This record gives sequence, C-alpha cells and structure tokens, in this order.
Amino acid sequence: MAQWVNDFENLMTDEKVLQPFRINKYFPLLEGNPDALYIPEKKRDILKLIKFAQKKKIPLIPVSSPFDFHGSTITLQGGIIVDLRKLKGIEKVRECFDGMSTDIEPGVTFTELNEKLGSLNMRVLLPLRMPAEHSVLSTYYGRNPLLEANKYGYHQDWMILTYQMAISKGVFVGMGSEGLETGGEPGDYPYSPRSDLGRMFLGALGAFGIVTRVSAKLKFKPAKYELLYTTHDDLTSLLPKFRDITRFTDAAQTALVADPKVLSSYLAKSQGIYANFKDKLPKWTGVLAIAGDDEYIKVEKSDLFDEASRVGLTLTEEPPISNISDILQTEFQNPENVAKSFDFAPHLRIEFYTTAGRLPRIMAKMNEFYNESGVEDENIGFLINSLEMGRSYFCEYDLYYEIPREQIDSASLPNIGNLSLRELYEKAYRTLFEGGAIINIPRNGIVAQLIYPRIQEYYEMMRVLKFCLDPNNIMHPSMLFNGEGGIEPKTLQIPKEVSE
Repeated sequence: MAQWVNDFENLMTDEKVLQPFRINKYFPLLEGNPDALYIPEKKRDILKLIKFAQKKKIPLIPVSSPFDFHGSTITLQGGIIVDLRKLKGIEKVRECFDGMSTDIEPGVTFTELNEKLGSLNMRVLLPLRMPAEHSVLSTYYGRNPLLEANKYGYHQDWMILTYQMAISKGVFVGMGSEGLETGGEPGDYPYSPRSDLGRMFLGALGAFGIVTRVSAKLKFKPAKYELLYTTHDDLTSLLPKFRDITRFTDAAQTALVADPKVLSSYLAKSQGIYANFKDKLPKWTGVLAIAGDDEYIKVEKSDLFDEASRVGLTLTEEPPISNISDILQTEFQNPENVAKSFDFAPHLRIEFYTTAGRLPRIMAKMNEFYNESGVEDENIGFLINSLEMGRSYFCEYDLYYEIPREQIDSASLPNIGNLSLRELYEKAYRTLFEGGAIINIPRNGIVAQLIYPRIQEYYEMMRVLKFCLDPNNIMHPSMLFNGEGGIEPKTLQIPKEVSE
C-alpha cells in the first residue's frame, strides 16, 4: 500500500473496491494497478484532490461510466481512480431555438438526461453501440461515434458547445466560444468570448485534466422511428448501392450495414436469443432508420424507395427476422442490449474511419491479414455506419473469443488463429494504417504507441501542451503518452521547412 493513502480523507484501498479498475472485463488486454479510489460528492472535491496529488506526484485517472470497451480508464502508473459517477447535476436546460443545450456533470447518463428532457420534447443523440447507462459527457468528450451519424455527421465535438475542466493547478478552466455560455463559474462573464483551445483536447480522455461539466447540444425528440432493410450475400456489391441512396436523398437518421454477429448484439438479451438471431440473419443486413412524425416519415420513405429503385437495390419494410423491428426501435431510443452481448459474445472492438473509395482496399488488406493469421470468419464481426449522408464511414471489426466474461483476465487470454489476442489486436491496427484507415482517437496506450510514431511533430506538440497544463504528469499518464509526460517548449524540434 502506498504511504500517502492515509494522508487524504475518504480514499478507498480495499482490494474488492479496486478490482473492477484493475481488470477490465470489456478490454482484458491491459491490467491496471491503481492504488486507491476516490468518489467526489461535488465538483469542488476534485480540486482538493488535485492539489493533494500535485504535492505527492500521484496520477489521477477519471472514470465516469462502468462501460469501458477500449481500456481507456486503465492506469499502468498506479495512482487514484477518480470515480465521477455521483456527479449527476443537470444544471441548466436552454430551450431557445438557437441555443438548445444543457449543462451536465460527468455522472449523468443518456437514460437520465433523456428522461429529464422528455417533457420538453428534446433529447441528446445516443452513441453507436453503447448502452444508455453510459455517461453523456464521456461519450461526447471521447468522440464516440453516434448512432445517427448519417443525418448529423461524425464530428462529435460539435455536440459539446462549452466545457469546464479541472486542471493540475487545482483550478477550474472554462472553455467555449463567442456568443455561447462558457464553462466558467457563474458570474464569470458568462456570455463573453472565451478561448476554444479546449477543442484540441477532445478525446484526450483525462490526459490534460478532468472534465467536470459540458454544455451538450440538444435535438428535438422524434415522434417515432420506422425501419427499412436490405440484405445481400456480397458486401462489396451492396455498399455502392447502399451509399448511393444515402448520398442522393436527405433521408435516414441511421444507415448501417452489419454482419449477423454484430447485428445480433443489438437484438439479443440472452445467449439463446443471440445464437438464434446469429444463425438466422443473412450474411449482410443494411438498416435504414427514419425518425419523425407520420407525414415526414412518409416523404422520407418514398424518397428512399425511389432512389433504391434507381440504383437497383431491393429495399423493404419487412425485416429479415419478423420481430427485430420492434427490438431495434427500442434499442435506437434507449439501448440496453449491447452491454449484455459481452456476457455471451465477448469481443474486442477495432474502430476506424474511412472514405468509400478506400474501404474496399482496407477490407482486402484486412481479409488477407486474417487469412494469413489463421483467423476464422466466426471470430470476426464487422459493422459499417454511414456518416454525413454516405460521404464517409465509421467501421468496426470485432474480434470474438470464447471465454466467459466473468473468467477473463490478462493471463488467460486465448490464441486466435496463430496469434495471441494481444498480437492480433495490435497487428490488425497496423494493417488498417497500411491500408489508409483513419483512427479518430487512440483510446488506449496500445493504439497510441502505434499512431504517434507516424506523426511525430503532432505528438511533440501535444506533449508541449501536456507540459504546460500538467508539468508533473499527474493527469492520466497512461493515456496518449504512455507515461512519458510532457516536454518543455524549448525542447520542441521545429521541422526545417516550417522554420523557413
């Protein structure tokens, strides 16, 4: 036990309390070593903890959700887990048309916030393949992809208008933009221009400070969802047509294509249901979700059918399995099943973004890699979510492994094909880079180590910012910089072509 644990009130060190933060059952490749857990009751408690951590040089790792599918909250340098889930303030809801937003704290979930907003006929957009009990703040700050990205785009940073961050100096810093309320304290020139430097830190996942409040963008709540489907045995034949009907219409909130394993994760509440759907679903299923009132849906549906007819795509209101429309409508409004799927189909998620032109090349390289590695089709799941009306895609490969989630730890991971699960994960990302895929956020140290050597100047710039905001490297040192911390500005090497 660290000597300092008795020097700060309410630190918890019991092994049963720390165990969930040592071994992440959703991402078992990394095993953490936290020294203590702290649960702040109010935001000011965080400032007290930061001042203590600065004095003792103790890492702080913020956590605001029990669901961490990428190991983003694992610490490899010890320290204190700062569990923000009790901070559930919904501090303000603005209803004016040009400023629809809400100020929330880190522990507020999508379920809680959308229940609050229901009477106002408003909502926040849900993440793709995340449970509704996930933190709204961490979803948006971490740039998790949104379910309705086809209609509303893939730039999650626009979902945060302003935010407040507790930095290593032990103070709150508000960040925002001109004309919008800032993330500062009440009375602190709430409508004045304020630096928007914070946009650079979106997705930093605690490496620059602990985000304690955001102003999240709101949308109107649709009256209902209706779903259209298309199925195919060949993804390369399906995708161009599927893309065309989203590019040339303004219809469909959501446009995704999934294989049976991934789609079953949306649908199933038990092992038996999952196995049943996985066996019965076609090889590829395209799902188009239309949201609005009856008249709006009627017009959108007509546009989609007309465009599908033009490009030669069979589109239907009949689902490939009779009852899945009801399930999807529920999951699209309050997702619950996706977290349960880890209990009966454990998997690792490999995320990337790409354009339609690059996707075939990327998929060909990945298929070649899987074949060379001896990975069977049953171990691979694939999802494509259309972004900005088919202009680009969010994609996800899932790597399935046969160990019950409650038995998972980093010492008992299986081989898949001729590679260990860790090797397969790393080499899959390397293959994606070689194919031209874009990684929006390195969600753990493994991926960060693969990304940053390729963009050294950017990495050094971020480390300079890290030094300026966190010179003692106490803010989640495992994330982004793999414990290296910041560098002083005078050590930054400016490329010759830039200096000239």
